[in-house]
Amino acid sequence: MVVINFIIENILTQASITIALIAMLGLILQKKSTGQIISGTLKTLLGFQVLSAGSSIIVGSLTYFGQIFTEGFQMEGIIPSIEAINGQAMNELGLGRDIALTFLAIFIFNILLARFTKWKYIFLTGQAILWMATMTTVFGYFAGLRGFVLILVGGFIGAVFAIAMPAMAQPIIRKVTGSNDIALGHFCTIGYLFEAGVAKIFGERGENKKSIEDIKLPAHFEFLQDTYLSVMVVMVPLYIVTVLFAGETFAAELSGGQNYIMFAFLQAIQFVVGVYVLLSGVRLLLGEIVPAFRGIAMKLVPDAIPALDCPVFFPYSPNAVILGFITTTIGTVIAMFTLPMFGLAMILPGMLTNFFAGGQRVFLVMQLGDDEEQSLVESLMASLLPCCQHY
Repeated sequence: MVVINFIIENILTQASITIALIAMLGLILQKKSTGQIISGTLKTLLGFQVLSAGSSIIVGSLTYFGQIFTEGFQMEGIIPSIEAINGQAMNELGLGRDIALTFLAIFIFNILLARFTKWKYIFLTGQAILWMATMTTVFGYFAGLRGFVLILVGGFIGAVFAIAMPAMAQPIIRKVTGSNDIALGHFCTIGYLFEAGVAKIFGERGENKKSIEDIKLPAHFEFLQDTYLSVMVVMVPLYIVTVLFAGETFAAELSGGQNYIMFAFLQAIQFVVGVYVLLSGVRLLLGEIVPAFRGIAMKLVPDAIPALDCPVFFPYSPNAVILGFITTTIGTVIAMFTLPMFGLAMILPGMLTNFFAGGQRVFLVMQLGDDEEQSLVESLMASLLPCCQHY
């Protein structure tokens, strides 16, 4: 048990190491040379670490933004936090061991389902699997399950979600990437597809349908065609206006003696830096993980498709990601005021979720064109029905 806990806590919960080991396994199964195995494994690890570094920079910037936003607009309520829920489940409920074993069970069941069914998706978003392990364990615990049964039930349910979510989104992901090499490994997929369906109904139609990536600007605004400069133009005013509402007294405590407006400006720039680093990591990761994954596809799980976290897809439509962050933030602010009217708790906007999940929502909405031969529902059924028929 000590060895298993060490592997789970120090290896399987570290997404970069897990993916690097999977890449190494794929290269070994392809009988690559020792040099190629070492190179591919380390580049995969490096790519994911660069991606994680970019995410960490963004998290730091958005944490600051969340603080000045809360103070500036005098909002008090509940801030949604996956990490806080995980910590409470492990410490207050004493479910740390069960969550760890459920995490391992999800991974094993995912591989088995991919091997023996027509759903060939291997879910590689480690932090999302940890979240799912926490949720299934907590719900199972309060439903009266304990011990080995709790772990098995939680692991199987989590694995079903881990393989079904990529399958549901794949018709759109295939259209976006132009291939079937990768899938979306995220548990917000149903929400993404719901919004994509709304866009299908109410969005522009015909040959003249416009894309946010094709916006043509006047000559003196051509610099906005650069992804990072366009992000900067949006984020800098957003941060500065918010910090002005927060006031100098509060903001100065966060700036560490630096001018509070200048500090907010630099935090906005940090956000852009984070996006740049994140996308660089994505390019490096995909350059290694997809070829290496073919080894697993050929040996262990024929035709396996790696399901990766949403930032992997951001380079395909970066403008849509930023638009998604802004519009999702607006939507969460509206919901924040609306929920108490119905006697519900006020939920403060989670800026990190708004960026990653909100950006992915609009990203998928932008990609769902009306030139597809199948409707959204038909595409989903085309993905799901073969699996049903298999049983």
